[in-house]
Amino acid sequence: MKAFGGFVLLDMSTFEKNEILFNLRNMWKININADTKNYKETENMIRFEFENADCVILYSEKKLKDEWMINRARMNYNFENAVQVCQSNVAYITIGVTVDSRYVDLAILFNKIASACLNTNNARAIYCSHNVIEKSEYIRESYYLKNNYLPIENLIYIGFIQRKDEVNHKIITSAYSLGMKFFDKCELEIVESSEDIEKLRNRMLNIAYYIIDNDILFTDEETITISEKDENGNVIPTKYTINQEKAVNVNSTYSLKIK
Repeated sequence: MKAFGGFVLLDMSTFEKNEILFNLRNMWKININADTKNYKETENMIRFEFENADCVILYSEKKLKDEWMINRARMNYNFENAVQVCQSNVAYITIGVTVDSRYVDLAILFNKIASACLNTNNARAIYCSHNVIEKSEYIRESYYLKNNYLPIENLIYIGFIQRKDEVNHKIITSAYSLGMKFFDKCELEIVESSEDIEKLRNRMLNIAYYIIDNDILFTDEETITISEKDENGNVIPTKYTINQEKAVNVNSTYSLKIK
C-alpha cells in the first residue's frame, strides 16, 4: 500500500465537516455521504473509501508543534509569513490517503481532499513533509487538475544554495528538489550553475513533472528534451543529460544530476 499525508493548519478551533464535504462535491465532484463505501463519521473524523483509496480527515483541537514544520516554513521563499502562520496555529486537520495504485493517482486524490479542507474560513496553510504552502497558493495550483495537469508545485519543493565566485564575481547556484522520494524516485539536483534562479527552477519543475507523470526511472547517461526560452524569449527544445550520482545537497545516497 502507498500513502500520502499532510496537515492543514487552522487559526480557529472548529471542524467544518459539512463545508469540507460541500467543497469535495463542488470543487471536484466527489460526493461523499453516509452511503459512501466504508463511510464513518464522528465528531472529529470523516473516513471513507473512494476509488479504492482509504481516506481519513481527522480534526485535532490542539496546536501542531513540529520543529521540522518550522524549518520547512523558513525555506519557502514564496510564503512570506510561513513561520508566523505555523507558530500561531491553534488546531489542525490530518489528511491521510492510502491506496494500492500509482503514486501519481494517490497524489492527485490527496490534492483534491487537501484543497477541499483548505477552502474553509479557518484554514491558513498546509504542511507536508517537503513544504509548507499557503492555502490560496495550494488551492490555485490544485486547479490545474481540472485541465488534466499535475499540480507540480504542490508535490515537490525546489530549493537553492548560492555562493559568490570570487574569481569571476558571479553568483553560482545549485538547485535541488524535495518530494521526489514520495514517488519512489531519486531527488533532482543541478550543481554549480551560473544561470538565473528562475530558469533553474522551471527546468527542475519541468523535469520533475515528466518523471512523476510518466513514472520514469532514469539510468546513467540518459537524455531528456524539454522546451525552454532562450535569451531572446524564443521557446526552443533543449536537451539535458540525466545521471544518477552521489547526492550533494539532498539527504540521500544518490540523486539525479541534470547537466
